[in-house]
Amino acid sequence: MNQEERDWLEWLKRAQDGVVTQRQAAEKMGVSDRWVRKLLVRMKTDGDGVVVHGLRGRTSNRQIDKQTQARAMELLKQAEWHDFGPTFASEQLGKRHGIEVSKETVRAWMVASGLWKAQPRKLGETHFWRARASRTCIMWGTHSFPSATVFRRFHTLPPSEMKSL
Repeated sequence: MNQEERDWLEWLKRAQDGVVTQRQAAEKMGVSDRWVRKLLVRMKTDGDGVVVHGLRGRTSNRQIDKQTQARAMELLKQAEWHDFGPTFASEQLGKRHGIEVSKETVRAWMVASGLWKAQPRKLGETHFWRARASRTCIMWGTHSFPSATVFRRFHTLPPSEMKSL
């Protein structure tokens, strides 16, 4: 039982003894008061284990069985498969042998057995800074409204006049 579950158990016992209300216990536990009532009812039959999740210590229903994993690793260790990466190996396991597993599962198996070395992602620089352009040129613009044409002229100013800008 972890610390959070011990705290929950203490709040449930306080609510059961009437020291705090069920609503106060629910607020402290971060659950609804209805859930606190359900836990208190289950506490009568299950005891203190009511705060521990029912699936703790059990294997997942989605876990791939050990025989399939052993067969896949046996295939991956063959010389024919020595240069396969996890993605390609996953595809070939499915095509050639009917072992349908995700590429991430194959990657984890290969890393655990030493067939694949986890490589960090290469992060390139997203923006390259450049020196700011000097302001030695100024643009004067005029509009010709009837034709909606814009005329622009670029003039180079001497450094003494640039200070005033």
